[in-house]
Amino acid sequence: MDYYLSLNNANKQYDNPINTFKVMLYLCSLLTENGLNENTYIITCDEIHNKLSIGNINAFKGSLHYISSISYGYKLYNQSKWYSVDNIIASYTQFKGYFKVVFSDEFINLLDRTKQFYQVNKSLLNSDVRYYRHSIFIGNYLLLHQRRNQGKHNELVVSVKELIKNCPLLPLYEDLPKEQRQVHRSIIKPFETNLTFTCSLLGFMWHYVESEPTNYIEFIRSKIVLESR
Repeated sequence: MDYYLSLNNANKQYDNPINTFKVMLYLCSLLTENGLNENTYIITCDEIHNKLSIGNINAFKGSLHYISSISYGYKLYNQSKWYSVDNIIASYTQFKGYFKVVFSDEFINLLDRTKQFYQVNKSLLNSDVRYYRHSIFIGNYLLLHQRRNQGKHNELVVSVKELIKNCPLLPLYEDLPKEQRQVHRSIIKPFETNLTFTCSLLGFMWHYVESEPTNYIEFIRSKIVLESR
């Protein structure tokens, strides 16, 4: 399935991209746990602190506000027509000690129709992303890759290029200063450090399929393999 997200720019100031992504994964995990049979969830402040490691309740509220501003466009495989979901979250209300979050029926129907949902490892959601800011994105893609390729020969073999595409906070090679690109320090090292941390949360170890890359071209063409601890 191809998809795109469209944001109401008036609410861009509310976004913390790492926290918001964690909140979105957590909410979709709640939907999955309940078999997409419920659209209303009560989320306590204790859950926000303990399950998401988000210390500032206003940060969580800001992420909900941001997600409420997103419309979701998608195109199913082998179809040319684009469909859209105007609202992911129909409404949310803050009370003393908890939030009430209501998902839109059209978003739940989308998840059910396309099977684009799964439960996210709790240790990944609870990780401290201040120090490993790419880990939540890497972990999400690894889980998605496994789910898509379960039982296939490449279930545990992942393209670095695809992983990088799903790490929006990593700098792009093209955007690094040409005079002193420092690819290893800016891209390769942060990627490897965050991948190692993420794999430790998910119970894996990793290594390159072939020798370690020595430049960006080798790096972007590489594949990694995951092994259970």
